Amino acid sequence: MMHMEYVSGNGIKLRDIFLDHGNWWKLFLLHRELIRLSIIINVLKLLVCRTSFLGYHQFVCPTCSKSMKVPHSCKSRFCPSCGKKATDIWIKNSLNTLPKTTWQHITFTMPAELWVFFWLNRHLMNLIPLIAATIIKDWALEKGFLPGIFLAIHTFGRDLKRNIHIHLSTTAGGLSFCHTKWIGKAYFYHGSLKNTWRYKIIALLREEFKKGRLTLPPHLKHITSYTLFNS
Repeated sequence: MMHMEYVSGNGIKLRDIFLDHGNWWKLFLLHRELIRLSIIINVLKLLVCRTSFLGYHQFVCPTCSKSMKVPHSCKSRFCPSCGKKATDIWIKNSLNTLPKTTWQHITFTMPAELWVFFWLNRHLMNLIPLIAATIIKDWALEKGFLPGIFLAIHTFGRDLKRNIHIHLSTTAGGLSFCHTKWIGKAYFYHGSLKNTWRYKIIALLREEFKKGRLTLPPHLKHITSYTLFNS
């Protein structure tokens, strides 16, 4: 739904689903303590996209004086229309910027038991993309080249359950340290990457707990010592 103007073949828009029988208002009243402010803001932007609430440009023909009002868009990535445009622009710019070579896609996941830590400590989501990228860079440095990397963090899975994971794409090779040649046919092996990723995520949680910056879920509130947390 994030990349489609219509969510079905019969022309039903995402905004229609939110407004139908007051669906969004009912959801908000029922779960408002769980809905973050950023979500509320983006839903409201979606609901008023291309309406007079956001203002408009008025164009007037100098010959016949016929005028036309063009409402402003919301420019929210959550909006199917505005989000698709932003995605198309990103793809176009990426194709013109990224090297035309072989790419390898890697998904960094974690056990479901750890997801709750990141939802309760959202600052951690800003740290794990760098961890994933550094794992790739460090492995590539050992092989003598600099890879090209881009990635995205996802907070939900296809089943719409909370599922913190990272999609990373890296060149299967890269520039030599002297930037004089391209080193190709370098494959990143799943097993070694998985072990390193697991170690660094656990180390991150341990370090945050040690510094007193980790909020624990209710079923783990009895853990007060670092030794107990490690176990």
